[in-house]
Amino acid sequence: MQFNLGKELKKLIGARGPEIIDAMAVASHPLAWRMRVKFDTKLPPHELVTQDIRFHNPQWGDAETFKSPIESIEFFLPVKYKVVLAGMELYNFYIEVLGDISGGGKAQIESFWFCGKLPQVNTVKTWNVGKGKVIVNDVEFGKEYYGTTARGWRGGVATKHPISTVLRID
Repeated sequence: MQFNLGKELKKLIGARGPEIIDAMAVASHPLAWRMRVKFDTKLPPHELVTQDIRFHNPQWGDAETFKSPIESIEFFLPVKYKVVLAGMELYNFYIEVLGDISGGGKAQIESFWFCGKLPQVNTVKTWNVGKGKVIVNDVEFGKEYYGTTARGWRGGVATKHPISTVLRID
């Protein structure tokens, strides 16, 4: 399934620096390009709200930040939508970057990936946000990134009715 959220998203995906961002689009949505991760814990922190993940480290690789199981992930698009994953057994997030591997050229963000492994089955919901589109797929666990496995999985809080959707926010 593919969602085409309009030219605003296409214009902002892959921006190389803050100077290219349409300030009006971002100003109207203060959480654009940010993730909110809610944790299942009685001790703080109960959630993490990242900075703009195009320009700042989203902390996914920090084991201390992700020591508690994840209840949900929300990713706020620069239009009035957000991707929501909740009730998953495992979660993953990674950034697809293209560039010169010799180190001479600049790397460019191609897309952002959000993954949730459904409880009690070998299926992963993948959300690929890039090139003006949001694409969701069901793939076999271990084949979530173009048929290959991805590292970086974090434990979740599985429920009987997991959520994997895009929601309009006003």
